[in-house]
Amino acid sequence: MTNTVLALLLLLPAHLSPLSQDTVETSWRQLQSLTREALTTSRELTDDTDQVARLVTELVGAHERFLQAHPTHAQAWLALARLRLDQDDMAAADAAFAKAWSSDPSYIGSGVAWAEAWMNRDSARGIAVLDQCINVAPANLVLHINLVNALLMFDSSGIERRFNAYIQTPQGIETAATMLEALNRADAIAAEVLLSRLVNIAPDDDAVLAVQARIRRGQNLFGTARHILERLDPADRIAPERTYLYADTCYAEHDFEHANATMQSIDLKSLEISSPSLHRRLTFLNPLRQQAADQWPLEQDTRLTEALDANNPIVVLVIDGQEVWCELFQDVTPNTVAAFLAVIEHGFHNDRPTAYLHRGFRTIFGERTDSDTMPQWTLPGEFDPATDRMHISGALCAFRNASRPDSADTRFYVLHFPAPHLQGHRTNFGRVISGLDVIRGMDGSERLDEIRIVRPGSSTLAAQAITPDGQRVPLKSLLNGAALGDVE
Repeated sequence: MTNTVLALLLLLPAHLSPLSQDTVETSWRQLQSLTREALTTSRELTDDTDQVARLVTELVGAHERFLQAHPTHAQAWLALARLRLDQDDMAAADAAFAKAWSSDPSYIGSGVAWAEAWMNRDSARGIAVLDQCINVAPANLVLHINLVNALLMFDSSGIERRFNAYIQTPQGIETAATMLEALNRADAIAAEVLLSRLVNIAPDDDAVLAVQARIRRGQNLFGTARHILERLDPADRIAPERTYLYADTCYAEHDFEHANATMQSIDLKSLEISSPSLHRRLTFLNPLRQQAADQWPLEQDTRLTEALDANNPIVVLVIDGQEVWCELFQDVTPNTVAAFLAVIEHGFHNDRPTAYLHRGFRTIFGERTDSDTMPQWTLPGEFDPATDRMHISGALCAFRNASRPDSADTRFYVLHFPAPHLQGHRTNFGRVISGLDVIRGMDGSERLDEIRIVRPGSSTLAAQAITPDGQRVPLKSLLNGAALGDVE
């Protein structure tokens, strides 16, 4: 098999010059495919390292002949560089990586691969490669993320040195802003310190405003991020990434119609090649944003009716002394609401640590611990796409195992950001009516002091729970000490 593949590889270069671009790419794909097949097959069929080395040498020759005909083919240079690494010829690999990068600096993967090749051999050289690439593509976040991670590992003082060098010129402000966005992912405290300096230097620079907004959005400060972005001239907000960010901040604050219109203004077709990952994300999100815009008027009407009826239960979550007021949907999810109230009355949620914090998504409360004597039980799911309330910022939802619809228990979560993809899949049993900023501002170290029932609601339903053997029994019988025992 290896010999057959190798023979095909050696025949390919005879057909490579001169060709149309389409034919060149077809030949390149053939060369890639045959290279992968040859290497995979040879390594599976033989332990003879000399034979594999000879194959790699032949593959190097095939790639070099392809590049003689097509010397600006970045992916071929990158493939040659990797083959040279297989030969442990770092000088030749370095030269090939450099050609790959210079042939097409928009193909960021070649710069990242070049730096990674050096990082385990000579970290200073790997960092220098990233600096070199950033000089060519100063606003590329991927390069900055790799540089920041390398500096944090090998030269942490180098972050501030570079920041200070960038801010010396107006042209370097955008580079500094991009570096801070990368740093914020790894060390938010350090990023905040440098961001304050950058804002003082260039408070109205569009790149500085944009990175401020991205960092504030990452901190769950959606309203603040939106106000910052609205300081940008509309022409400076037209880039797809900024338009998407602005739409997100509107969406988080339930300005669904504006968020949807903003998202729809992005030309998806142009992103297929320029930013395929953003294209995939927006293709997935656009229908959900449209759905939210369509459903919001009905949700507002329902809220008005509920306010006039004043029948729904009202509870207060006290988190490190701060109050979060919530309304529970007793008509839509009657059993879950009744169970939630019963557990509150039992005192289970008093003085309990936060279970998990997924910033930008949700905070989870009510995790059971080994010290809890409460018997094991779960709740039947109460979700239906036709009747569910909107899974928007501040929604209270029952936490359950994704593969088991009836696995909710004492755990519940509060959404930081709308999650319409959960509609019809999770029990949404209430909403925050005051204090969402407390939830969004949590860092995971907080304790739930208590949940206080302010208004019990008009329902008299007795909650049903499911025991480990599948029986449905009154939940209060379990909370009052029915002898079921804990079940793993």
